[in-house]
Amino acid sequence: MRGLIIFFFLFILNFSFGQNGDYDQYYSLEDLYEEKDSLDSLKTVFDNHLSKAIELNDTIEQLKVLRWKYWYSIHEVDQGKILSQLNTISKALNNKREVAANHYLIASKEYYKGDYLNALTLFEESLDAAIAANWKNGMIDNILAITGIYRETNRQKDINSFLENTLSDLNKQYPGERNANKYWIYLEIAKNYLDENNLSQAGYYKSLAISGIKLDKTLYNDHIIIGSLMDLKEGNFSKSKDSLILNLSAFHQSKLPTVYYTIAVALKKLDQPLHSYEYLIKADSILQILDYPPFTNGSSLYEELVGLTNESDSKNEFIGKLYYYNQSDRDKVGLEFTRSHIARRDIFILIVILFIVVFTIYFFLKRTEVKKGRVRSTSIQQPNIDVEKSEVFEKLHKAIQQWTSEKGFLNNNISLSSLATELNTNTAYLSQVFNKNIGVSFSEYISSYRVEYLISEVRKNPELISNKSSIQMAEMAGFMSIDAYTSAFKRHVGKTPRQYFTEIV
Repeated sequence: MRGLIIFFFLFILNFSFGQNGDYDQYYSLEDLYEEKDSLDSLKTVFDNHLSKAIELNDTIEQLKVLRWKYWYSIHEVDQGKILSQLNTISKALNNKREVAANHYLIASKEYYKGDYLNALTLFEESLDAAIAANWKNGMIDNILAITGIYRETNRQKDINSFLENTLSDLNKQYPGERNANKYWIYLEIAKNYLDENNLSQAGYYKSLAISGIKLDKTLYNDHIIIGSLMDLKEGNFSKSKDSLILNLSAFHQSKLPTVYYTIAVALKKLDQPLHSYEYLIKADSILQILDYPPFTNGSSLYEELVGLTNESDSKNEFIGKLYYYNQSDRDKVGLEFTRSHIARRDIFILIVILFIVVFTIYFFLKRTEVKKGRVRSTSIQQPNIDVEKSEVFEKLHKAIQQWTSEKGFLNNNISLSSLATELNTNTAYLSQVFNKNIGVSFSEYISSYRVEYLISEVRKNPELISNKSSIQMAEMAGFMSIDAYTSAFKRHVGKTPRQYFTEIV
């Protein structure tokens, strides 16, 4: 469902708009910068596009561009200004369809952030405006969005009656229409029956969805996902996998996490764990691109990845994402909220573990002392091992500082063991220096300096943001993957690289 929200959002932004030749140059640049994820350049083109629409007194085009600007804006102040412009123009135009589209836009962004309660209210307002405007597609889009929120908030029992009543009303209002406009509603009912393991009813509504209409592969393809899920439940694992792989090019990006996850499940059932893992990683990469939207299978996806991943940094990232998708209060959740929640839990667990360890050591020492009858003479002076260790740790600490000043952290192959070899020590001592003397783990130390290095370089040379891709920026600082790069920024500055650099440049 969350894929449909984004899909229809994109549709609504462009509904009834032809690409006037006056704006062709802007459309092509917007597509280019959107693909490259260049938000600064995209904002500049939007501003120029809007100026052209104002010059031509084209209010419809102005609304279209303002919706795009709102969707891509990340600051609440900017969003408020854009909404004010949208409302002023829509009111002057006195077009209820435009009002419905505005509400749908704002609701989509709230839904995408996980604020379901606010999104539900806005979708309902959009639905009322769409009904008043007799805007059929707008009605259906909002009905599906409301259904999605019911599902996310565990109100599945209300979905079928709501959708069936809606279908009845649509049939009365548009008696001569074929099923094309009801395709999505039939599929939502099919999904609900699928969740209840009622495959016969799911199949019936799936067949209603595709009967009597000419299917456009780029638009009407959700029935393929439903069919694949039905095959999965019936044990036809190869058929489930193949149907999705054969149609990969037809799916919008927002649907790919569901598609990749379903393929991974089928491959696991077919005893192909390595191939399954590849598709789980693909699902994770799309979720990252979409900035971790609501995703029903999020918990299951990251549970699998945590279990299958051996590399510690990647495993920790997946654990963080697992906590994120396990949150029940998603309207309050950001990755930073999740991290603080994890930190509090980790501190509690650490205290318990330390208590157990200290008690065990104390018990062992007392037992040894009793056994030996205190035979060790106190007059014999023992070497002060703690002092010797302290001196070693201090030297190592200075060596690490020197290594850091030489930017050794930019080496993407650096590891605790390779650094220990470079500094002529062992990993146990080195790990203690990081955790006790410096106060952070080795991996956190490295990632923090990589983040600081990139921030420093961008401040000195802002053109890096437009001249280098995200992958190139990550590699420049020694990160092995985009995931590690993004995760490090979120941990250390509380924002994604894109968000942070947008603010400082």
